[in-house]
Amino acid sequence: MRCRHAGLTLIECLIALAIAAVIAAGGAPALGKLVAESRLVTQANALLTALQLTRAHAWRSNEAWTLCLTDDGARCKPGRNGLARGWLVLPASAVAEGLSGTQRNPGLADLRSGLLTDDLAVHGTRLAVTFWPLSRSGTTATLTLCPARRGLAPRQVIISQTGRPRLKTVAGSAVCPAQR
Repeated sequence: MRCRHAGLTLIECLIALAIAAVIAAGGAPALGKLVAESRLVTQANALLTALQLTRAHAWRSNEAWTLCLTDDGARCKPGRNGLARGWLVLPASAVAEGLSGTQRNPGLADLRSGLLTDDLAVHGTRLAVTFWPLSRSGTTATLTLCPARRGLAPRQVIISQTGRPRLKTVAGSAVCPAQR
C-alpha cells in the first residue's frame, strides 16, 4: 500500500502568492487614502479640542487666552490671515507682547502647541482666536485644515461669536489656498 502526502506544489504556492499580490496592489491606493483621511480627522479633532480647552481655561483663569497659528511651533505667525503649519496656546497678554510659546502655560501644557504633519496645513480667516473670561465673548474665525492629497475634503473649525467651536466638512478644495 502506497501512502500519498497531502500538500501544495511549488507551482500552486506561486499562483496563490501572485493572486494575493494582485489583490494587495489593488487595495493599496484605497488604504493610502484611508490613512490620509484618518490623519486629517485626527488633526481636526486635536485643533477642536485645543480650542475648547483654551476657551474653558479662559473662563477658569479669569484672563484672556489666545490660540494663534504658527509656522515654527514657537511664535505666533504675524499678519491677518494665511496658511500655517500648526497652532500655539498662550495668554493673550503674551501674544500682545510677542512672547514665544515655549513659556509654561499652566493647565494647558499638553495642548500648548500642535504642529501638523507635512501633508496638512491650516488656513485661518484670522491668525489668532482670543477667548475672554466672559461667557458671550470670543473672536469669530474659520480655521480650515487643508490636505495636500487630492480627493480629500478639507475640514473647517468654525468659531462662533460666543466662542463655541464646531467642525464642518467642506465639499471641494476651493477654501484652501495653494500650499507651499
